[in-house]
Amino acid sequence: MHFHTNLLKRAVIKAGDYALSLQDKIIKDDIVEENNYLNEKNAFSEIDYEVQNIIIKEIIDIFPKKIGIIAEEKIDYNILNKFAHFGEFYENKYTLVLDPIDGTKNYIEGRKFWGISFSIFYGDEPILGIIYYPALNIILETEKDKGLRINNKLIKINNIKYENHHLVRLSGSLGEKKKELKNIFPEDDINYGSLVCSFLSMISENSNNLYKKNGYKSYIGGNSFIWDLGCCPLAWREAGGVVTNWKGFHINPFSKVNENMKQKVSFIMAPNIDYANKLIQFSALSKEDVLLD
Repeated sequence: MHFHTNLLKRAVIKAGDYALSLQDKIIKDDIVEENNYLNEKNAFSEIDYEVQNIIIKEIIDIFPKKIGIIAEEKIDYNILNKFAHFGEFYENKYTLVLDPIDGTKNYIEGRKFWGISFSIFYGDEPILGIIYYPALNIILETEKDKGLRINNKLIKINNIKYENHHLVRLSGSLGEKKKELKNIFPEDDINYGSLVCSFLSMISENSNNLYKKNGYKSYIGGNSFIWDLGCCPLAWREAGGVVTNWKGFHINPFSKVNENMKQKVSFIMAPNIDYANKLIQFSALSKEDVLLD
């Protein structure tokens, strides 16, 4: 299938710029007060919905009945019936995965670390992805076997050496397991939010420190909605990184997904296999049964 990447990118940028235009209005209109943000499932969901619709309407005619869709927000029926399937992956079929605004809290509180996440999966594996960070004027593009580019610059992260275990980002979706892991991997004080937002920090060391020095070097995830991960595992691998389980084997974190579209595989994203193995070894010294699959 031809993906018309430039058209997809334009659609994502259009949606992101629209979201950016609304961010200041939300703050100026005092829709939110300090230390109190709206849940994305109520008032904020309307913005998510509008941004999602911009992307869908821009690209719907590119893939008539050839591709399915999984999205965070609801989809109107008259649009939904133009897709081949909805709400799940199918073997040997293509599926769009959309998160219209990832980093809701950052967005509502006026921060810059939020993004528009667009991915194409084949079966249960991401093969193409675009993440646009409008407030930072940064666009991430990745495609299977074609590398990772940020603002057209090819990015590689696999030469990062293991120095210590402290700069590990722990997914909030880990729940009680996160509390256990924080005793082993104390988090840095950088607050970037979700994986889509934290991803920039994770690659900052090899992208001219565009964001902040000493960002997260690795990520421990599991139990996430698939749109919250999007193309990040693909982009990480395309930059030379690894995605493994707690035994050090390469895995697809989307290989097990429940009916709510949450992936059920715990995983580690590290710059290289040596780095991943040292994280695993360190955790084993502290607690042997941490997050074993």
